[in-house]
Amino acid sequence: IDYFIIQIYIANTDWPGNNIKFWRPHLPDAKWKWILYDTDFGFGLFPDWSSNVYHNTLLFALNDNGPNWPNPPWSTLLFRKLIENTEFKNQFINRFCYYYNTRFDPSYVQNHISEIIENIAPEMYNHINRWGGYMGTWNQNINFIQDFGNSRADVVRSHVRGYFGLNQLSNLNLSIVPPEAGFISVSGINISDNGWSGEYFNDIPIDISVSPNPGYIFSNWAADANGTDPSISLTMSDNVNLTAVFEPIDSPANLVFINELLASNDST
Repeated sequence: IDYFIIQIYIANTDWPGNNIKFWRPHLPDAKWKWILYDTDFGFGLFPDWSSNVYHNTLLFALNDNGPNWPNPPWSTLLFRKLIENTEFKNQFINRFCYYYNTRFDPSYVQNHISEIIENIAPEMYNHINRWGGYMGTWNQNINFIQDFGNSRADVVRSHVRGYFGLNQLSNLNLSIVPPEAGFISVSGINISDNGWSGEYFNDIPIDISVSPNPGYIFSNWAADANGTDPSISLTMSDNVNLTAVFEPIDSPANLVFINELLASNDST
């Protein structure tokens, strides 16, 4: 799912009928995994950001009758069939939402681009002197990439919304008490930040679970959910506040439980 999400976000139009590789460990029952590489058509550099930023790469990757290149039918078959599965579809939508709120957020993207520019800028003159090119072209390409990163997340979200017939978005607000006690997992992604918030589509079930850090056990859910089951499925229709409450293992209540368990084991 993550592999398809990143290819769609960057609008890689030299894929999926090209530039595909996969690997697996030489172990019994090992599974194949994708390799992400050669994405130079993505992120607005080919043919230019103004056309690629609006490219509906979701439809492109689901086309059942594409040309011989770059998205022939054989190259979209797997994704087309997987997306027919409700569980896969929901995971795809929810993980896309997570990345909208984190790595695809324009401020995150701009900060990441700036870090890369700062790292390689001192070498660009040496690079051009040896291999050719112009600093003006490099600076123009930086502008393309920055403009793409500013706009692409909203564009792709509209593509996802339209394809799956989705409507409203609501805020999922997550808290952990105490903050250092553990983390919450949303659609298989661990979120350790206390006070984390993200927008998710209504009417799409979200799988949520908790895991304690050493020295703690999960106690219960609080705020807009209750119960003691560490794994729940949540379907939002409005903003939801969700708090995972943990307790130290050395609390009196837990000590009694552990002692009873040990006593039971000793008796056998």
